[in-house]
Amino acid sequence: MEYLILLIYKLIMNVLSCVLLPVFCLLLPPLDSTAPEASFFSSAAPHMQNQRKSSCWWVVSLLLTSRGKYIYQRSGASYAGKYAFAILWTGCLERDQDDFILYHECSELLEWKALEKKRSPGGIETLVSSKHFGKPRFKLNYILTKGDYVHFDFQVNGIEVPRHRSKEKAVVHFPASNKDAVSSGDIDYDLHVYKGSNRVAVRKHVLQKDSATKKFHWAWQHRKRPGNGKKGAYLFQAHDVEAEITVVKHWEKKGK
Repeated sequence: MEYLILLIYKLIMNVLSCVLLPVFCLLLPPLDSTAPEASFFSSAAPHMQNQRKSSCWWVVSLLLTSRGKYIYQRSGASYAGKYAFAILWTGCLERDQDDFILYHECSELLEWKALEKKRSPGGIETLVSSKHFGKPRFKLNYILTKGDYVHFDFQVNGIEVPRHRSKEKAVVHFPASNKDAVSSGDIDYDLHVYKGSNRVAVRKHVLQKDSATKKFHWAWQHRKRPGNGKKGAYLFQAHDVEAEITVVKHWEKKGK
């Protein structure tokens, strides 16, 4: 008898839940999107979206090659030099909301050749080879997001010439990317790019691809003569540059 009563009770409750509960829900006021409960659930989706974005990162490599020359004259002596180098920089990018975080990994000097010839007033010539030159050092300062582009700001340290023994020295400049500002020292590097462009930037949509490569070329030269008829050094310098950026997308979190 008790079992029969319990069975009837469950049957009645099932009917009430199927009929009355939907009606009760219809009578409730709509959920306010500004209510704390609504904002809690609506913020969950962007949070999960950010987690997915954080798992996307990029391996970036920048191969920089350059060939250049210079002529330095002072006190009757003339120095003519030439050089060539290749540098490979590698690192990683991670998205940070609308910007990126840059991780430096390594910079490797793949090639370095240099030679300087001195011609003295008496016509005597002497040579100085690469081992007497300071090696070029690459520095990637930062990346900057401007509009639809990601800009790479870098420079290679210059060297002092002549490499022969001399009391007076001058600076031979090595390649640098566009900075939209006056470069350090007495030369605005960007103003003396006469062919191509040293603005090294990739469009954001390139980062959506699995991998992409873009090349940049420019030629640069500068002359410095004694001013106002005064005695002084004369320095001519020039170089050609190729920068190649390769970006490879990865979906695993960095470090895994």
